Amino acid sequence: MDARRGDPEANAYIKALLGTSVATGAAVVPNAFVSDISRQVGTLSPWRNIFSVETVSAGSAVDVPYEVTGLTAALVQGAYGSNKDNRDFTLARATATLYTIAQITDVGNQLLRQSNGAAERVVRRRLAASFAMTESAYITNGTGSGQPLGILPAMPAFGDPAGFKTTLTSEPRAATIGRALGALEGRGRQATAVVLNPTDFWELATEGLGTSYAGGWALAPADGPSSGSPQATLWGVRTYRCADLPVGTGLAIDATDGTIWVGDELRIDVSTEAGNRFDQNVTGYRAEEELGFTAEPMVRTGAVQKILGL
Repeated sequence: MDARRGDPEANAYIKALLGTSVATGAAVVPNAFVSDISRQVGTLSPWRNIFSVETVSAGSAVDVPYEVTGLTAALVQGAYGSNKDNRDFTLARATATLYTIAQITDVGNQLLRQSNGAAERVVRRRLAASFAMTESAYITNGTGSGQPLGILPAMPAFGDPAGFKTTLTSEPRAATIGRALGALEGRGRQATAVVLNPTDFWELATEGLGTSYAGGWALAPADGPSSGSPQATLWGVRTYRCADLPVGTGLAIDATDGTIWVGDELRIDVSTEAGNRFDQNVTGYRAEEELGFTAEPMVRTGAVQKILGL
């Protein structure tokens, strides 16, 4: 009950019984239903394509170690038999608490019978979209209090140094992003992703040079409208769109060490009996998952460059 009330320290795991038999009286959900939702969440939330996703089979939190000692070059070996250079380094620790996110969707049994599967597909789509929205919002803007610590709140929480920001001047947006990638590499990091608000993404993709595009496209036409697909990379780095980023703000990220923690992926309970569903002749689909994320290690180690003024 504590987990249902939002207590992140409580462990309450409720899983659907997968299969086709109701001999035990438990709810039944097809395997395809669960896997389809998981696949759609991975498609709709850009962060699952950027960070690695790890499953936590037990526990309510994950300790995430990260390096706080900078790298230094190794020294040339001394004379034969001499002592070798000995270097120590220090690890710090952040905690990614697993928070339960959930949603229930009710569907009339008559509609389920008569729609030839269409109603159930709508349920899958809505649950997937809802989970993707929640994941994206927390990973981007989570406060860290009663929810995951997102990237944007983590930056001012841990100093928000000026060197971790690149601001647009009078140059094209792509040039500003290039400078941000250079700032990352100056800290020994190489970007694996650029994330932009959709408005900034499309203004970047359609940006022209000079009055009335007299100087041509800021990006090569082969990667613009004539290609029939949106700009996939900038300077060789994959670009993503995230509506949870403020308009005008982008991120260049080295996501090598970034991890999203989930608790046994999504779980589905299906019931025609709970509450007053029997009286109302509806079926309830309840989806749950545990989600853990903390941006502290990435921010503290300089793996994120904020891009402003886009």
